[in-house]
Amino acid sequence: MCIKKWREGICLNFNSNIYINNIILIYMENIVLELSRVQSNDSPMNAVWTTNLSKPIKIEQGDEIIIKQAFLDTRQIDQNSIEIPEDIQWTLQFGYYMINHGINLSTYTVIETQTSTTVNFSQASPDGLPYILNTVYNPAQPQFTIFENAQPLLDSFIINIPKGIYEKSYLAQFITRQMQQINKPQNQKILNNYFTNGQLYPQIIEFEFTGKLINYNQPNSNSVITTFQKPLYLAVVQSQEIIVPFPVLLLSLDGSGNYIPCGYVPLASGNNIPNTYNYPIDNIFSAFVNYYNNMTKVGELNIGTNVYNIYDAGFIGASEMAFTFNDENSNKYAFQYMHSPLINSGNECVGTYISTESETNSYNRKISYLSSYSGIILIDTFTNLTIKNNLNNFVSDVFFDLLGLNYNDLISPDIRNIINIQSQNNQIDYLNFMNVTTRNFFPQSALSDTSNDVTDIGNYKIANYKSMYSKTSYSFIESQATDEIVF
Repeated sequence: MCIKKWREGICLNFNSNIYINNIILIYMENIVLELSRVQSNDSPMNAVWTTNLSKPIKIEQGDEIIIKQAFLDTRQIDQNSIEIPEDIQWTLQFGYYMINHGINLSTYTVIETQTSTTVNFSQASPDGLPYILNTVYNPAQPQFTIFENAQPLLDSFIINIPKGIYEKSYLAQFITRQMQQINKPQNQKILNNYFTNGQLYPQIIEFEFTGKLINYNQPNSNSVITTFQKPLYLAVVQSQEIIVPFPVLLLSLDGSGNYIPCGYVPLASGNNIPNTYNYPIDNIFSAFVNYYNNMTKVGELNIGTNVYNIYDAGFIGASEMAFTFNDENSNKYAFQYMHSPLINSGNECVGTYISTESETNSYNRKISYLSSYSGIILIDTFTNLTIKNNLNNFVSDVFFDLLGLNYNDLISPDIRNIINIQSQNNQIDYLNFMNVTTRNFFPQSALSDTSNDVTDIGNYKIANYKSMYSKTSYSFIESQATDEIVF
């Protein structure tokens, strides 16, 4: 836009012998203004916006306001681009789950006498089912039962997206880089790297008869590293001469470096669940049983009157986080990874475990499908544009609409069941769990065994396709594809 302003100049006096002549010079000043919609803070629709000038310009009698040039930004209507109207803070609130694959999972039994407590470790029996990591007890107060005050151990992550126009595939890469990035602290001790945004303990404000979570406490901001993985620690009581309520504990670190007792509890249920849980309470640990005697001690912890040795018990959560666009030519956004895959010699794989419960009839044996190591499940997700009702239920989000995301694409409709501390059956439907989590793809070839049985035909050895049900224990096959959450 151009503003033409007329100005009076100086007065020139010509003195002659005949007369004095006064001449007033008039000049024109042009002021060019750029009124960009992109720079506007008030744009209710594409063709309407308000621009506030940093310095006011006075329009006087005789001034002209002219549109000098007008441009149509065709990038905004490119089918390969997406416009983010304002700065976005996308929050993911999530819990951790472990698939009971039994590979490095241990369980224990306790033999108590009047004078001693003996702890015997053994490898956990796989069932292929998800167990969520809960803060299920307070060992300093042994009068608490195992499920009293149980709640998921929750963390959060915030994705920052500045406003602007993004090529759709680049936006996916931009989000993925943030989720995969870690802060790299300098000169920090290992135990000072907390690997967390801080605990998000649910704050129960109001319960309906079904038990609904109304609000969350805000996360602790003291973290050093932000990640979707959490290290766990195995605590074993030093003294074998007294009986203690909890001779073995599973621990995690919060955002302030404090040890938090935790444990695994069943996450899913329903008519479609493929197996029954082998461990209905927290008697399963992420620890390397075969190397327990040689495990590196990382510290000691006093709980009440007891002293515990602390050992590294590995990671839980998602080692891979990937947000994609147009994967498999879908022309849609998707979460490709929100889990840690099973790795065989550097390659991702899936497998089965067949028990030996019935030696006489192989078809009566129990089969467990193993398609991930562990992962995260989203408890809630929202942005600074999210609209919720007075019950804290999701209503709408402009950013989600741009992504083609429905809220229930990521959040199970019964997710609040696991936060209901008034019930011992805090589980979601198994099919809902499968819909809102990722895993490696399980191919048909994993159902047959061609490893050892061959038929000789001349100089050829042709593999026979045998049922895997004839095998027992573990069987694995490579799988580089994933079951995604497609928006």
